[in-house]
Amino acid sequence: MAGRSIPKAAVAVMMISLLGTLLILSIPSIAVGPYGVVEIEEDTVHIGVSPDDTGTVDIEASIRSTETKNTVFNIQWELDGPTNWAVEIPEKIYLGPLEKKSFTVTVICPIGERADTSAVLEISAVPEGMEIAWDGEISSDSIDIKIDPYYGASIILENDFELDVPTSSPIEIRIQNDGNIRAPINIQIKNVSMRTGPRMSMVDPGDNTTVDLYLEDLIENDELTIEIFTKAGDWTSEEGIVFEIVRDRSLFHILFKPGPILILTDFDPIADDLPRMDLFCLGGDVSNVGLEIVNGPYGATLKTEGGGQLENLGRAHLTYEINGVTESQIVLIRGYGYHDGKRVVSNPIPIWVKGVKVETASLPVPALVGGGAAAATLVLTGTAAYFYSASEVFKYRWLTLALVPLYSIVHDEKVLDHFFRGRLFEYVKENPGVTFTALKEHFEVNNGTLTYHLHKLEREDLICFRNLGKYKMFYADGVRIKGVEVVISPMDKEIVEIISADPGVASSQIIAMLRGQRSPRTISRHLKQLERKGFIQVERSHGSRRLFISGDLERVLMPHTGVVEVAEMTAV
Repeated sequence: MAGRSIPKAAVAVMMISLLGTLLILSIPSIAVGPYGVVEIEEDTVHIGVSPDDTGTVDIEASIRSTETKNTVFNIQWELDGPTNWAVEIPEKIYLGPLEKKSFTVTVICPIGERADTSAVLEISAVPEGMEIAWDGEISSDSIDIKIDPYYGASIILENDFELDVPTSSPIEIRIQNDGNIRAPINIQIKNVSMRTGPRMSMVDPGDNTTVDLYLEDLIENDELTIEIFTKAGDWTSEEGIVFEIVRDRSLFHILFKPGPILILTDFDPIADDLPRMDLFCLGGDVSNVGLEIVNGPYGATLKTEGGGQLENLGRAHLTYEINGVTESQIVLIRGYGYHDGKRVVSNPIPIWVKGVKVETASLPVPALVGGGAAAATLVLTGTAAYFYSASEVFKYRWLTLALVPLYSIVHDEKVLDHFFRGRLFEYVKENPGVTFTALKEHFEVNNGTLTYHLHKLEREDLICFRNLGKYKMFYADGVRIKGVEVVISPMDKEIVEIISADPGVASSQIIAMLRGQRSPRTISRHLKQLERKGFIQVERSHGSRRLFISGDLERVLMPHTGVVEVAEMTAV
């Protein structure tokens, strides 16, 4: 048996087995770890959201490939925090074998975000094409994002003055927390010592508190000018509010703005006496005082007796008589005067005026031949009062039916008229959706002239129109009449521009920004109207109303401008 040889078949099997083992050993092992490793340099970052900051922060991160081949990585992120924050991050990163690259992530949050708000940002990377059939470990890294606190406060002046304040009563100074953190809010008084300091209150962001100043602690002379600074935490305003306190016998008056100020007060008349108003002057001298109508029916007149010169703390008893009112209604009147050549007006007061009906006989229509001008004059005079308040739609329709034929007869066509009509047509073509009111203001023409030439352009099929509520919008013929969802005012437009520039801005911030133009109540009403019209949407966050543009509307109507594209209004 010792000299027996191994069969060739067995040798072949052994060689094949050895070769298979060598092949298996030569194949590299598949990686069991992540294909790309994500690393963020810091554990925590802070974002500044004060009015002087940008509300953004850049985060430095890197990704390292563990692959021995070129790989495209899809960068994914998840933000655990407020839904109105935004993240800007590269979508894809190309890496060579075992290559490492750095990249920047930008986090954006609204200005004014509360300091107790925070978020966690997680970043991960997945090789392109493996998102579905993923059998490896996903590498990710995360970072905490915190909001920097900032302090701020402002004084809310609901009136320009306070009258007849007894020394035992406090002056209530309302202060709003304009910061983003709950803080102690109070005021500091310059160059005035007080026996008791102003009360300090803990106030949440956007809320307000009242600080009481007792005049008996402040007043030693008949007049006193003081300057108060708002204080929140360890922050104090750089500029203060200056106001003047004036003694009036046993009472005091306070001016929160430079005088003189005129204050109109109603007076209950004695039976059979003419109605009377009392005009009070504070903070200076005013001459040539009187009363005037601010808002009333066309043709109404006001006759005043009394007035003349008013010195500081002086009062004028003015009797008045309103004529030309045919129907009982409210008429708004106010006082006026002059100080150093400048006109000073008082607060307005509504007055109920009992109308006096005027019996008028029917007017015969004169023959148009030779009397067209007289006929046109009579028609214009008889309808002027109505058109003072009529809607554009009815006004235009009535003028077209009643005045255009008369205008055609009494007004010879001149070259200038054709020239004006050409300018009118070009303006309508360049401003599709322009309203009757906007055209009248732009060209500075009267109702009859504008109606006549618009009607001629319609008859020649050069322009067309559509109605929206009480407004009439004109388009060049052939221009597709765009749908308009809502009508907005200039203040609405200003609010929309603020929200577009600062998405998520709090309603209280908008009220603070526009408070000098309108009262807080008026601004709040405009905000609610915009929300009801679907122009803005409101999200509540930590007790604040955060405002955003809804994006549901394409175009709106501004009565004195015409149709405005929402995309143009909200472009920042």
